[in-house]
Amino acid sequence: MSSYRNRNCDYDCDCSRCCPQTTRTTITLAANPPTVCIENNNTTFLSGQVLVNGQPANREIVEFSVNPNLGIVIPLAVITTSSGNFTAVFIATNGPGIVTLTATVPDCDRATTSIQIPINNCQQPSNATIILNANPNGICSNGSVPSTSTISGQVLVNGQPAGGVTVNFSLNNPSIGTLSTFTITTDPSGNFFDVTFTPTKGSSNISNISNDFCFIFSFQIRICSIK
Repeated sequence: MSSYRNRNCDYDCDCSRCCPQTTRTTITLAANPPTVCIENNNTTFLSGQVLVNGQPANREIVEFSVNPNLGIVIPLAVITTSSGNFTAVFIATNGPGIVTLTATVPDCDRATTSIQIPINNCQQPSNATIILNANPNGICSNGSVPSTSTISGQVLVNGQPAGGVTVNFSLNNPSIGTLSTFTITTDPSGNFFDVTFTPTKGSSNISNISNDFCFIFSFQIRICSIK
């Protein structure tokens, strides 16, 4: 979810709400799911809320824009409910790529917010690849004062970054260490970061599985015992 700025309206005082400058309008926006496909699953549902001075804003107009022109929003403008909420639908019409979807309250202080929505080519999962790194890839532990390794990587589909992909991790032997998380989602550039492996003893293969593409990748972190 994203929350953004509102503009100062001292340059344009054409409505009573802005004179004097006592209002502050904010807007939030989210997409579910956060990524779409070029075909078939090419729809995501948009939702958000408009607040004026921290209170839900009833009957505020919210307008949408998409850049670049790889999809459409239906409708292009909505009116908030008594709770300040609004909904719309984004439909991808082209791609792959990443669109910036902007929601704006065209009122005096012109609150605006933007989110990025990756559009992936989901029809060719066999061409998915993953780049996986561990830093460091050799760590030592005496069983009581362990070192750690930070895992990061990138998911590519047909050579293009795949944002919004769910990545699952597993250990071939859970008794030799722990992971800080077993599930992570790639950012709009297809990257994931800061998965920490903490060893106890032995050595381990860490497997990376992307549910979206059924792609499995494994690598080994070497672990030695400190005597």
